[in-house]
Amino acid sequence: IASGGMAERFNFRAYCLYAFFNSLLYALAAGWVWRETGFLAVLGAVDIAGAGPVHMLGGVCSFAAATFLGPRIGRFDNGHHHPPMGNTVIAFLGLFILWWAWLAFNTASSYGLSRGRWGFTIRAAVMTMLGSMGGGVLACAFSIFDNKGKAYPFQIMNGVLASLVSVTGGCYLYDSWSAVLTGAIGSLLCLLCMKLMDKFKIDDPLYACTVHGVGGAWGLISIGLFAVDPISQPTTGGRSGLFLGGGFDLLKSQMAEAGTILVWGLLTTWTLLWIINQFVRVKLTPEEEALGADYVEHEVDHARNALEEMKPLWSREVELSDGLQYRLSSSVASARDLSSGMYKGNINAAFTDGNGVPFGASAKNDQTQVNCGVN
Repeated sequence: IASGGMAERFNFRAYCLYAFFNSLLYALAAGWVWRETGFLAVLGAVDIAGAGPVHMLGGVCSFAAATFLGPRIGRFDNGHHHPPMGNTVIAFLGLFILWWAWLAFNTASSYGLSRGRWGFTIRAAVMTMLGSMGGGVLACAFSIFDNKGKAYPFQIMNGVLASLVSVTGGCYLYDSWSAVLTGAIGSLLCLLCMKLMDKFKIDDPLYACTVHGVGGAWGLISIGLFAVDPISQPTTGGRSGLFLGGGFDLLKSQMAEAGTILVWGLLTTWTLLWIINQFVRVKLTPEEEALGADYVEHEVDHARNALEEMKPLWSREVELSDGLQYRLSSSVASARDLSSGMYKGNINAAFTDGNGVPFGASAKNDQTQVNCGVN
């Protein structure tokens, strides 16, 4: 989840270090919630399948990473519109795989099937489906309204995922109506926060912080509002949600978990990335980012041209006269444009051959296209 906010501009070796240490930080947070003596468990926090330690923490880490790294080159040069999806069909296939996996994820976190407890497992599956239905319908309606009659797949997919995240923490504690409502509200909050992210120019390519962070936080709060006390099991300690006559006790426990996860995720991620950056550069250089992290780190070519056709471009040296100016104001369209040998946008560059002899051009103009070696 946390890798979503780092996509397309994070150094692979630095990410390996981050992933290793972040897994240890996750384990501490999980212990606070699920260990009997964990301080959040002692406070009465309820989290069945990981809305807090898994989803919210991952989303908060994604947000912290996105703010630490800054936006991708050219991400907000042409406004707030998200770049076109690479492959909508594959993205929807991934959504369907996740939807089915969520059923296993939530049902496996219940009490099992023995000794009459199978009812909680079935309830978890049904409420997961109802929650995603509410989120999907809301996301479709929101997208059509927001885009003047057009339903954008990216918004719909994220809305559905956010609704699944929202019902994860209390999957078998909801009634049918509250599961639909929880999923719908989670979807709406996610889509609204996506627009806020764009407004403040925080570049999370997958919007993991809104899908998982916002969805997870709302999921925790919704337990304190809508949870039904499963009388035969000690899940909520005999408490119901606020709107079911249970008072504020459960809601306060849920808010304590959400606040703890928020602070823990922000502080640890910023600190960990800063420390790693002292030893391994965490962000790709502008030219590496323009070529694409997959190609630079792994020589995986996603462009139409073959890898051999990209090598002449890769072998040429690009010298930036003002790195800060480039980062703040320049725009490189995409790796596909670069594979055709064209830089587009506001750029100040000098190109040299292997002997250091200039063979290209220098330009700084929004309308200029600099040919960078297609021969």
